[in-house]
Amino acid sequence: MEPLKLVSIGEVMKGGTTKPVNIIALHNDEPTKYVMKVFTKSQINQGASVGKEIICNELAKQFDLNCPDYGIIEVDHNEFVGIYDEERITKLDNGYKFCSKYLDGNAMFNPLVTNSFLKDYEVATIFAFDLLVYNSDRGGFRNKPNLLINDNSLYLIDHELTFPFIGEEINNFNYENYLGNYPYKQHVLIRYLKSVRNKNELFNEFIEMLKVLNLNDLNITFDFLEEFNIAHVERQKFMHYFAWAKNNVAIFDRYLKAMVQ
Repeated sequence: MEPLKLVSIGEVMKGGTTKPVNIIALHNDEPTKYVMKVFTKSQINQGASVGKEIICNELAKQFDLNCPDYGIIEVDHNEFVGIYDEERITKLDNGYKFCSKYLDGNAMFNPLVTNSFLKDYEVATIFAFDLLVYNSDRGGFRNKPNLLINDNSLYLIDHELTFPFIGEEINNFNYENYLGNYPYKQHVLIRYLKSVRNKNELFNEFIEMLKVLNLNDLNITFDFLEEFNIAHVERQKFMHYFAWAKNNVAIFDRYLKAMVQ
């Protein structure tokens, strides 16, 4: 992937806690509209936010889940004068910014009014994916769905708050205990899943895809992160967890079924 080239920066978007901005950038020499997330140094140092966004986007592909196309971009922080205040600009990370392609015709998912076209297997796979990456920000305590919707598809966005355990010492870490503490009751899709009548095979598709998770493809993702010096904690810690998940699909199956009863 070649980094995007900035054409212009628009305004700060409403509702985003990270204060993302609309931009126009060149992708394959074509001007394209993106949402650029502008993380601070502390967010990158503590949470490897850009790295986690990329890892989750690439991981979602292996579960046939939709995310907007993404790119990375370098931006001179002088471009933010007049967009952010001076204090915030001084706190911004100097590395590559994460950009998510702007999707026209998509709205933020609302579980209270949107369920007529939802597919059981797609909703179940999104929920299971969030357990896998330990995403507590799809609904969660901030009540943000972080799902976009059009006439017949759901798109996953915002994955910087995933894998909170990845910095732990892997030799003695108990992944299963962590999964057991996942705050599933706040997930934006939990009510829908609890309403599904036949739950016996609800997560079969996810479990089968987890069994064949391609670790080589994930290693390519880490090669990319390292090529562009994008913080990601440690490759070894991620790969250790992914290998554990592949070898323990029964644990995921058991927890997932219990959560939606």
